[in-house]
Amino acid sequence: MGAIWFGAATATNLFTGRLTFALGVALGLAALLAAERGRTRLAVALAVLCPLGSPVAGLFLALAAAAWFWADRRRAALLLGAAAAVTAGGLALLFPEGGMEPFAVSSFWPVLAFAAAVLALVPRQERWLRRGAILYAGACVLAFALSTPMGSNAARLGTLFGGPLLACVLWRRRAWALALLALPLLYWQWLPPVRDVAAASGDPSVQASYYAPLNAFLARARPAGRVEIPLTRIHWETVYVAPRFALARGWERQLDIKYNGLFYAPRLRPATYRAWLRSNGVEYVALSDARLDYSSLTEAALIRSGPPYLRRVWRGAHWSVFRVLGAAPLVAGPARLAALDPNAFTLDVGRPATLDVRVRFTRYWSVEQGTGCVERGPGGFTRVVARRPGPLRVVAELNPGDLLGGTKRCPAGAA
Repeated sequence: MGAIWFGAATATNLFTGRLTFALGVALGLAALLAAERGRTRLAVALAVLCPLGSPVAGLFLALAAAAWFWADRRRAALLLGAAAAVTAGGLALLFPEGGMEPFAVSSFWPVLAFAAAVLALVPRQERWLRRGAILYAGACVLAFALSTPMGSNAARLGTLFGGPLLACVLWRRRAWALALLALPLLYWQWLPPVRDVAAASGDPSVQASYYAPLNAFLARARPAGRVEIPLTRIHWETVYVAPRFALARGWERQLDIKYNGLFYAPRLRPATYRAWLRSNGVEYVALSDARLDYSSLTEAALIRSGPPYLRRVWRGAHWSVFRVLGAAPLVAGPARLAALDPNAFTLDVGRPATLDVRVRFTRYWSVEQGTGCVERGPGGFTRVVARRPGPLRVVAELNPGDLLGGTKRCPAGAA
């Protein structure tokens, strides 16, 4: 029964688009199976791969290994947990973008209820599962209390494995308890995918045709700056608009909260919004009539109120586009942004100068074409010191010298 339940539950990752998490879960389960069968080297190798597929799954594997070691003091469990934890920690050090994922009370309390059910119903001889429930509850308390990138992602372990694990343990021992818990566990597990599918059903913003008129207008306007689209509920603008035009906001919640926290405040002031538009080099704001993400409701209301720095320049069946009056350029200095790609940008430099580019800084920036250097600029953006006029291309590459290096700085007097 537990295996059948888990097999069906894996579909929840497909419905919610968590494909990398599904890969990480598969690798983590394979690591546990290999360790249990005495194939320690294979288990450690799979444990290293697990967080590379999904850091969240890697942390769950480390937690499972910790519970196993607490219960049985197995050397394999220690090696498994260390491999997963060190790899996940290494990723956090190499790519310290951070951010914060919210953890609502409505998502938090079912985790505690599940842990309590395990401790109340699972026999004491099942030490691994009982101690895992204790560790899991403690980890979720930390994820709820602290601002971390994990946040509500911590609940995934319980929603995916909670029902199947209890089915494995209680099916032949306490079937009555499993019968009582089955419905709430299924509800907990299947609510997110059913809700996501229901939200997408009948929503025109999931279709490419919904964005075609907007893309056609932007192609004619040829914006030199970014385009701000108040996030739709399912964020399909990141699929149909972002490949062609630079958007001011992305789809990842953690980084959106980190860089665009004003949209998560109870109130959005016109002056604050204008400062954000200028800081991010936004030239156009495009507001749709689709259902919006909760973070965009105050922004949409402000746009509709008609602030003086937004002038409507185009209106279609589903879109209103506003030009930002007095928009700040993406490049401050004697240069023009010739191209902006997902992992690179190209400047057309007029003369040697220090240029502030409104693109987020990463220590992996390096000059691929032209003569100059790159360092962190004001506000977490990128500063380029160009030594010669002409094209200068900056790309993000994983160079060995940058992996554990400090903040990049250009030599004094480099320009």
